[in-house]
Amino acid sequence: MTEVTFSDSDVWVPTLSVHESYNSYGVRLFSSVKADHHGNVVWCPLVSFGMRCSMDLTDYPYDEHRCAMNISSWAHGYKLKLIGKLAKKNFDEHHPDWEGHFESMDMTEFPHPEQGSDPVLRFVLFIKRNAPNYHFTVVLPSVAVSILTLFIFWLPPSSGKKVTLGCASIIIILLIVNNLRHDLGDSIHVPRVGE
Repeated sequence: MTEVTFSDSDVWVPTLSVHESYNSYGVRLFSSVKADHHGNVVWCPLVSFGMRCSMDLTDYPYDEHRCAMNISSWAHGYKLKLIGKLAKKNFDEHHPDWEGHFESMDMTEFPHPEQGSDPVLRFVLFIKRNAPNYHFTVVLPSVAVSILTLFIFWLPPSSGKKVTLGCASIIIILLIVNNLRHDLGDSIHVPRVGE
């Protein structure tokens, strides 16, 4: 016999945490722990993490982002050896609006004056927005308002249609800004489309 599989409730497993996470992660119950005849123990929990990522939405809807996720064990830090394996596939293949992949993974250490250093796994995620439907909801209305505004200046000053087109242009601009506000939420970056 070279390998034995245990339930994670039968053996000790470390507590992992994500730095700067906005909520607690969830480890699914009944994940297996494998131990081999050399004394190596491997635990591969199924975990969902919530993390914060600062996004620059200046190039919306064609934005790309890189987000870093640091994972460590605060309780047993320097006593553990964290080993990460980087998968070269998309981490969210079923989402129609985003595509992404793990760009890199490296091992760093967080120094402690008395206890040595804690190992930290650092993953860098690359996220890109798929924007084919944004041509009709963001780009096309912005171009239409720009053409409509230029057409207002082409009309003679005494024309009554100038006021009507001006009011229609303002209403369309307000609808576009409201749509952008709904899509972007409380972003501190103003996209070029909304400037």
